[in-house]
Amino acid sequence: MYTEILNKNYLLLILISYLIGSIPSAILTSKIMGLKDPRTFGSKNPGATNMLRTGNKIAAIATLIGDISKGYIGLKIVQVYYHHNPQIEIICCSAIAILLGHIYPIFTKFVGGKGVATFFGILINIEPTLAFISFITWLITTKIYKYSSLSSIIVSLLTPIYYILFDKILWKTEKPFLMLIITICTIILSRHRNNIIRLLQNKENKIK
Repeated sequence: MYTEILNKNYLLLILISYLIGSIPSAILTSKIMGLKDPRTFGSKNPGATNMLRTGNKIAAIATLIGDISKGYIGLKIVQVYYHHNPQIEIICCSAIAILLGHIYPIFTKFVGGKGVATFFGILINIEPTLAFISFITWLITTKIYKYSSLSSIIVSLLTPIYYILFDKILWKTEKPFLMLIITICTIILSRHRNNIIRLLQNKENKIK
């Protein structure tokens, strides 16, 4: 009986994680600030980079913070529920649910962002130092090349490598978390397949 209740509660947490991930930060920010719906201009992606194309940096920052917060708060709820000591498998499943909520949000007909900022929020819970290194990688790459998509692709390729490379130096690598990171990075890369094609064709839009 206890196991059944635990399983039901676990499924509820997965649902809550998905719903938190589904909160459309960019769209809510646009409505609050009286801006255009990000799905109607630029890349039509409801994310911080496309919000930057409105010329409103505050809106872009607010969207970025909102998307990062979804990953962080979603997993924090799981940790608090299990008294800050949940099983790694539960964290991994909840993290995937949050990411899928962001990419396929129920509140906007399953049309969402590409998951990079939410991934950073998830990483903050799993390994804050790794989150910081990955975010700095994104910032530096964007500063140099002016392509948000290229920065996201590079971060997706390098984050699993960072996690393996600095094992027992900056953190202790956990195999389930490694598999989670690889899975999320693979999903993000698949979300950028059109960007990869445009980059190869030199048709991708730069950040001004």
